[in-house]
Amino acid sequence: MSDNDKNEQQQGGEQQEKESRYNQLINKGAEQGGYLTIDEVNDYISAGASDPEQFAGIVETLNNVGISVLETVPDADEIRLKGSEVPGDDIANKEAATEIATIDADIGRTTDPIRMYMRSMGDTPLLDRKGEIEIAKRIEEGLKEELEALALYPPTIDFLLDEYDRFKKGEIKLTEIISGFIDPIDQAVPAAKSAAGGQEKEKEKVPDQGPDQSEADRRFRLIRRYQSEFQRKSKDVDWMWCPAAWEDDPGDEKVKKSHPRKEKTPLAKSTKKAVKGEVK
Repeated sequence: MSDNDKNEQQQGGEQQEKESRYNQLINKGAEQGGYLTIDEVNDYISAGASDPEQFAGIVETLNNVGISVLETVPDADEIRLKGSEVPGDDIANKEAATEIATIDADIGRTTDPIRMYMRSMGDTPLLDRKGEIEIAKRIEEGLKEELEALALYPPTIDFLLDEYDRFKKGEIKLTEIISGFIDPIDQAVPAAKSAAGGQEKEKEKVPDQGPDQSEADRRFRLIRRYQSEFQRKSKDVDWMWCPAAWEDDPGDEKVKKSHPRKEKTPLAKSTKKAVKGEVK
């Protein structure tokens, strides 16, 4: 027997079990004089039937066979009056049980995107501390790779240099261009000794004043120098198509003709090192 046949057989058995259960519910309502309380109905339906529309469908089906769904147990006179109105049609009761079982089978299934989203959220376990740390590390590594990829793209360097020129003219702040360096300069404040006891005082906290301008000047000079050299030696390169060409066989004559200058890699790496401050 295939897996599909097994699933169909299992679903068929579950449907029959639900129909039998709801037939008992209908018979119980008829025996009580034509009523069921909301709590009694909830005891029979599947867990998770909190959808008002689905519950209303079950109540409507019960009403169609002469069974009212009430919040509380009615008094004796109402029961006697209602009991005389219950038709007691076995065929109708069976059809009603089948209909309720179908509604029950749809409990938990919805096409409403908001309800589907909320339900899927409930099925997804929350992150623990270990999972949060792993995601944070992945995000950090992804941002690092993104910055390194941007550092290899010449127009990015041109834009960075143009922005630095604007900073030198006083049009923008340095912190609007860079937030710091990958290898920050140690700016430890030497501890002063006490005049009386000769003991070291606590290091005073120095307010963050942004990236060091002299270090930024040094690194941007290196970037500009390597970028100029790179542009001079690769001026014939079509940047739109270069990334694909670099992955091709270096011996490909077609690549040689369309991209005659292949000095991009070492120069770009030097520019990248200048951006990171690795070039001394």
